[in-house]
Amino acid sequence: MLVYDISNKESFNQIKDYYCDRINELCKKEIPVILLGNKADKEEERQIQQEEGIKLAVSHNYKFKETSCKTNKNVAGAFEALIEMWNIEINLNNNNNDNDDNIGINRQSNNTQKSGGCC
Repeated sequence: MLVYDISNKESFNQIKDYYCDRINELCKKEIPVILLGNKADKEEERQIQQEEGIKLAVSHNYKFKETSCKTNKNVAGAFEALIEMWNIEINLNNNNNDNDDNIGINRQSNNTQKSGGCC
């Protein structure tokens, strides 16, 4: 789940310029991702148009939704979409008789990741 703030251009740029490439770099196969434009209740402060989010999602084969945690807009729908995507992925893996539970993310054994995020 990748989340950016629709009222913060930098949060969108971090997703677009770093995280999308990082997922492609670290994943051995396509994994289910949903791109969320959060804070949809801040329409008057919008810096990222919905079309920009959709375009980014389509270019990476991600699902897309705009959400608002404040007003609860599409929050449940975002989690339901993610669960559905994972269920499809699990079923595909089971049908391929692939016993490898690793989805292809190369995880480091030590905690060297930086804290913080875009939102």
